[in-house]
Amino acid sequence: MKKTILIICIMLISIAVSYADIIPENSHSVKRTVTITGLSAYSEIQLVGYITGPMIQGYQLFEIRDGVKLEKGYKFNEFLVYAVKNSLVEAKGGLAAIDFSQVVPLLTPAKILDPGSYYVPDTNPLCAETVVYKMAGYSGNTLILYVAKRTLEYNNGAEPKTFTYTYNP
Repeated sequence: MKKTILIICIMLISIAVSYADIIPENSHSVKRTVTITGLSAYSEIQLVGYITGPMIQGYQLFEIRDGVKLEKGYKFNEFLVYAVKNSLVEAKGGLAAIDFSQVVPLLTPAKILDPGSYYVPDTNPLCAETVVYKMAGYSGNTLILYVAKRTLEYNNGAEPKTFTYTYNP
């Protein structure tokens, strides 16, 4: 009996370890924070976060708010940003009432950096990155965002570095 319980415990531990997220050897995690600003100038649309992935059945939606940190949850989830006209949201009775599995093929997602963590070699002192996108407009179903500010923080005592950018169409 004890032998059977021991074998079951070893099997359970082996399964748990085999599914664990493992940091690559000689690497460390960098936390990336992403926000989008300038949304108030485009009151006729809503920006929508669209998340799919192995831990989500179907998809998850949320309205993106000006300057609020974006979250995608589990690191293997995919995060996309779409612009949806308020007239569509109102006609459907709210964002949750829209069947995005039918709408997404008609929209073009904005290309943004993944909000979440990533790995760098231990020789790289980078430990955090903050990226601020600014909305520059939209054309049809295509959202125009650009990186307005990027801040890098380090774990070696170096001062954070901030880079600012302007939009050049």
